[in-house]
Amino acid sequence: MLKIFKDYLYSKYIKPELKNQKRNQRKNFLCNTIPRQIHFLNALNNIKNIEGCIAEAGVRNGDSLLFLAGASKSLSMQRKILGFDSFEGFPSDFYEKEDKKKPTPELTKTEAIAYVEELLNNGGFSKEEFELIPGYFRESLKNFDPGPIALLHIDVDLGSSYKEALESLYPHVSIGGIVLFDEYYLEFTKYKDAKSAIDGYLAGKDFEKFDTGYSKKLAIRKLS
Repeated sequence: MLKIFKDYLYSKYIKPELKNQKRNQRKNFLCNTIPRQIHFLNALNNIKNIEGCIAEAGVRNGDSLLFLAGASKSLSMQRKILGFDSFEGFPSDFYEKEDKKKPTPELTKTEAIAYVEELLNNGGFSKEEFELIPGYFRESLKNFDPGPIALLHIDVDLGSSYKEALESLYPHVSIGGIVLFDEYYLEFTKYKDAKSAIDGYLAGKDFEKFDTGYSKKLAIRKLS
């Protein structure tokens, strides 16, 4: 009798929920993950003759950094890979403004860095081929010289973080280099202050929009 009851609960509640989760995962993969990877590939294909490294501000768990690194290597590009992140979540002042307590991250800063390093090592990248620069941008980028940047991917959510990343890294982007913004179009992000921060920084700069085929993300090419 107990088995019959358990089977009933499974078929009534658990199995439909598992199917729904699987359906949502597939939808996300087809609608977001694959288009985003094509977005990266199209950008990489257009920096083949541009001097500089590939840099990402906002590494998180390292998925996109690993893809950019792996895809560039598959395209026979010998590029240094740079990753900038606090590895501690949003800065404390964000939570103070929201009157919220800063949550304890799942991994410590040391563990988060080690996780991304292991991810890249397992992807076939030596320590000489990449560098992770930990810390909040206002400190970690203050005196850091990345050298010329051919491709800059910024995925930092907050308007203040976009401003800090752009102020320090955009001047290093090579002429003809490409900058990808994960947050920009208001209908595709919950971080509504990112657009105004990006627009504010780019005002007066010489650039053109670059079409990667992914309309949910902004990409630009630096012209001078």
